[in-house]
Amino acid sequence: MKPAHIRIQELQKEVANLAEMRDEAKSEWDSNMDEAIYYRKKASEAEARMYARQERD
Repeated sequence: MKPAHIRIQELQKEVANLAEMRDEAKSEWDSNMDEAIYYRKKASEAEARMYARQERD
């Protein structure tokens, strides 16, 4: 069995690693949401143009 202080250091490293992974995942999530919003807006604009064109014809 490992001494307590070594186990504590290992757990602190693991917590730091998990916190870094969480931050990376949050950053990726935010980036993906920005992209999704952009494409949703583009689709909405295209749909509006499509309906406007159909109304003119």
